[in-house]
Amino acid sequence: MYAIDVNTVFGTAPTWNPGYGVEKVLQRMASHGVAAALTVSLRGVHDDHVSGNAETLAACRANPRLIPVATINPLRSYGLAEDVAQIKAGRFKAIRLFPGVAFQDWSAASLSAERVLRAVAPLGLPIIAPANNAAHIAPLSRLTHELGLPLVLVNTFYYTQAEVEETLRRFPNVHLDTGHLGTPDAITRLTQEFGPERILYGSDAPVMGPQASMNMVFRADLSPEQKELILAGNAIRIFKLDAALAATKAAAFRAYEGPKIDAHAHLHASVYRFPMSPAGADFVLDSCRRYNIETVIASSAPGIFYDMASGNAEMKELIDGHPELRAYVVVNANDLAGSRKQLEYYYQFDNFVGVKIHCEYSGQPTGSPASCALFAEIARHGRPVKIHNNGAGWEQALHDLAATYPKLPIILAHGGGFNTPKIMKDVPNVYFEFAGSGINCEVIRNALEVLGPERLLFGTDQDLFDAGFELGGYWDAGFTLKQAEMIMYKNAKRLFGL
Repeated sequence: MYAIDVNTVFGTAPTWNPGYGVEKVLQRMASHGVAAALTVSLRGVHDDHVSGNAETLAACRANPRLIPVATINPLRSYGLAEDVAQIKAGRFKAIRLFPGVAFQDWSAASLSAERVLRAVAPLGLPIIAPANNAAHIAPLSRLTHELGLPLVLVNTFYYTQAEVEETLRRFPNVHLDTGHLGTPDAITRLTQEFGPERILYGSDAPVMGPQASMNMVFRADLSPEQKELILAGNAIRIFKLDAALAATKAAAFRAYEGPKIDAHAHLHASVYRFPMSPAGADFVLDSCRRYNIETVIASSAPGIFYDMASGNAEMKELIDGHPELRAYVVVNANDLAGSRKQLEYYYQFDNFVGVKIHCEYSGQPTGSPASCALFAEIARHGRPVKIHNNGAGWEQALHDLAATYPKLPIILAHGGGFNTPKIMKDVPNVYFEFAGSGINCEVIRNALEVLGPERLLFGTDQDLFDAGFELGGYWDAGFTLKQAEMIMYKNAKRLFGL
């Protein structure tokens, strides 16, 4: 079984370090059972789509496993007839649009976007467009349906999934890729409602590694035939590709198989406000068995979203009697006295092993006076604190807090960016985990090179995400066995005294 990736790019961007050349895409393909990949040059996204399309075509002619995808920026306006002629002459297989990306400040509902789509419609090429902004999804779906063009929405995040699903119900020309579909049972549930023919394998490589979304296909409760359609068959049909493609390595579920400790999880006794199957303690316990996770350290989702006191109380009910489950006490910088009471009460119990701060939901930046006062209270207890940072200058603010409390273990949720490890290098009490819907193996690899394996931890963000998705992201970071043992298990065991 092999895969065709419908969602890759190559090139660089002003905000990226490093860039992602064609070689990186080819390397990822060869190591993951990807026989072919649709790709587009980022020059056409960030700079000039005419030069970008020429660059895409040259790269694909030099590497036959790469399938050329053109792009057009409606903001240019001039030369549209020449653009269409270039796309036709180059035998591109699709056209990818980037509304709202890289200073392409145009709306999918705009007249200029409609002009472009009507101009390219006679070519009959599928349109690929992002699904990470709900405002663009319906206009593109309506117009491509009217024009009789297949539309493949890529990079569906959990917060736009409801809009994507509604377009699938209304417009039979709409499809979606697997990129960022990490919520529990997402692919199983989507296949049950819409059929396997509407889903295509896409990874968002090389920004993300191919394994996260590939794991979700193999994790899904589907027949081998359905998985083959998603991995390759649908792409062959929709983009009219050569069915004789083959990969040098089979596509498969891949993950570190040894014992693991999940340092970033949540529990919710009810349901999330996103279109996903109910999860909760039973889901996480099943995840422990499925993925060889020895211990999960979770914080209350409603404690973060709504009320810390009732959330922590619910958490205790959920984890009591389950030795696999431990908890963070959720605190809130807006209520120092209440947070103090929560810490003093729940630290009586052995299964509460740390504290969780969420600066984004609380609206208190990492470096605010209220957050600093809360850190002073947390440091009195000395147990690990996991923080979701927010606010301008949060990296330096966290660095300064770590320097102020050098004996306090601080876990940086979601890993930050490429520069974050350099900022934190001289504060050895700061640890990194990388869970999220956009888990970036290059960010993990960079942190490993800057900090070493001793300061990295495994996290999944379950029960919001399936642990298999995050395991794929960690797999793509390319750990040695010794590094994986430390990052996935031993570091957390030592840090939490498990």
